[in-house]
Order: sequence, then structure tokens, then C-alpha cells
Amino acid sequence: MLPDQSGLNLVEQFRSENADLPVLLSSGYSAKQSKWPVIREKRFRFLQKPYSINQLLRTVRDVMS
Repeated sequence: MLPDQSGLNLVEQFRSENADLPVLLSSGYSAKQSKWPVIREKRFRFLQKPYSINQLLRTVRDVMS
């Protein structure tokens, strides 16, 4: 959790500088499900915690390609 903004807001700030920046969001909070329409619309990858190191590595590889 970020103390003063959401992860989606932070991503938008980064993407205002580099629109092609790959994005992988992750959370263990089910409340993030309310953000799923935005995550899907923007086509951001999302990895639900807990996840294995193999899941993380595969997802990072997919996002970077």
C-alpha cells in the first residue's frame, strides 16, 4: 500500500513520461477488485498475492516481452 496515492495513480504518473512503460500490478488486498475495470481497460497485468517465485518470473517475462 502506498501512503498517499493508489498504485494506479502512480502508474499514470510514470506513463505520462513514458507511455510504453510495461506495467505489472500486484496486491494481496481483495479491495483492489474494485479497480479491476480500470486495470482491464488499461490492459495492465495483475498478479494476486500470494504468488510463487515462478509465477512472478513468468509474469515479469510476459510483461517485458
